[in-house]
Formats: sequence, structure tokens, C-alpha cells
Amino acid sequence: MVEYFGVQLCGLAFTLQGWVQSYGSRYVRPPIITGDVTFNAPMTVREFAVAQQLTTKPVKGMLTGPVTILNWSFPRKDISRAAQAAQLGLALRQEVDALQNAGCCIIQVDEPALREGLPLKKDRWEGYLGWAVDAFRLSTSVAKPSVQVVTHLCYSDFQDIMAAVDAMDADVLTIENSRSGDAMVVALAAAGYSKDLGPGVYDVHSPQVNRGGCRRSTCTPHCCFQLRCQQLIALSTLHSYRPITTL
Repeated sequence: MVEYFGVQLCGLAFTLQGWVQSYGSRYVRPPIITGDVTFNAPMTVREFAVAQQLTTKPVKGMLTGPVTILNWSFPRKDISRAAQAAQLGLALRQEVDALQNAGCCIIQVDEPALREGLPLKKDRWEGYLGWAVDAFRLSTSVAKPSVQVVTHLCYSDFQDIMAAVDAMDADVLTIENSRSGDAMVVALAAAGYSKDLGPGVYDVHSPQVNRGGCRRSTCTPHCCFQLRCQQLIALSTLHSYRPITTL
């Protein structure tokens, strides 16, 4: 999700065989940021247009956020990470604009690596989260009011950075929920998060296939529905949805 965009942006380079283990048997080739990052040409508009021609339902545009691209790359040392995040945010802003001009009305900008970039010293968190949120909003604030902005966070404890999550100002937040036992849903409700929420109930990384489809769960698959936090807490209390049982 980083290499795809990295090879199409200016200012990033890649090795041919520099594979880095991500998890399990999954390996990636992280980008090497070698210069100022700039937008070159639309990166996902063609794919969106082809998919949209095949359905009358809205097709969601999918981008990797500036902070995640930065945190999963080898950054430059001559300028700050904040400056590099801003460059990435500006480049992705042009992609968001290109998608909406092509007719895309739902655009998701993923930031799963938001929390893992936190400095080790907690007194530096505020500075990092400040420019990280600014970079995300730089990329998405070009969206028109008619365009729904979605972001996705997963596999991290976000409970202690809820203010930053809220400040991202996405219309919909989708989260990993199939392994966390509703912890993130409860934390979001406790923090007063009022925007729409899509809790995933099936882990797409799992080698197990959900042969029963949606009938195995009372909830639709990952990122396919939105409910308010308060409604989700009520559902959770009534045991109305739960992660899919391992096959």
C-alpha cells in the first residue's frame, strides 16, 4: 500500500531486492525518499473509472495517507519528517482532487501507521501528532462537501491519542475490530467520538476463509457499514454483533 504510490510519486526511489519483513511471510520494499516529494500524474483515477463503469453503486477511492507513507519509508535526513509529511500530504491532495473531479464521491485515506510514528518520549507526542494531523488534513481538505472522506486505523492502541484521531476530521473512521474485542469501539465512545464508524468484523490478513459469508456474523464485512459509536455500544451490550468464529 506504500510501494504502489511511491513508484508513482517524484522524489522516491526503490531497491530491486531490498525486501524488509513486514509480518509473517509478508515482505515489502520500503521507499527511499531522495528528494522533494511531488505529484506526477493521477495514480488511481484510471482504476476508479474502470470499476465505476461496472456498477451503478458508488466506488470508493483508496489512498495511503502521508503519515503512513512516511513512517513506512526511509526518510531524508536533511529536512524534518514534518516537512516530508507535508510534501506527501500536498501530493496526495492533488490525487484526492483528481479522484473527485473524475466523479468519485467516497475517498478513503488510510493512516494505519499514525501511532507507530510516536516518539519514545511522551513529551514529544504533541509535536508529532500536530504535524501528522496537519499532513492528513492537507491531503483531504480539498474534498468537496459532497465527497465523503474516510480513514482507516488498525492494529494499534489509539486510546491515548483520541484527540488526534478526532482532529483528523474524517467523515467516517473504519477500524480493525475482529481481534480487539471491541476495545477501540468502547474507547471511541468513551472519548465522545461523534462521527460515523465502521468496525471490521473479518480480518483480511487471515488465512482462514469465511465460507459462510455474512451469515456467519450479524454484521457486514470490514469497512462496509457505518454506525454511530453510541449505537455500536448499545449493540455490543446486547451482543448483537461479534467477531467471526475462527474456522
